[in-house]
Amino acid sequence: MRDNLHALLVHIRKALLTTNTKLMLNIVQVFDDALYSDNPLVVCAPTGSGKTVIFELAIVRLMMKAEERGVKKKEMPKVVYSK
Repeated sequence: MRDNLHALLVHIRKALLTTNTKLMLNIVQVFDDALYSDNPLVVCAPTGSGKTVIFELAIVRLMMKAEERGVKKKEMPKVVYSK
């Protein structure tokens, strides 16, 4: 699973760095905090600025931490996302 998460993160980071919009800078600024920090994070930004991506990074972090703690596959956190 770690390889899959790493591949996902590489893909996300590449997409963020190649996106040429001013609003996407919000994600780049909080990428490491959302993914590698235990600090609370509050994000307020206009529509289309990437708030959902930041939320998804927090989900990836949750799954990475569970794996690091040795949580069994059947006990891994489950995530349901609905629009």
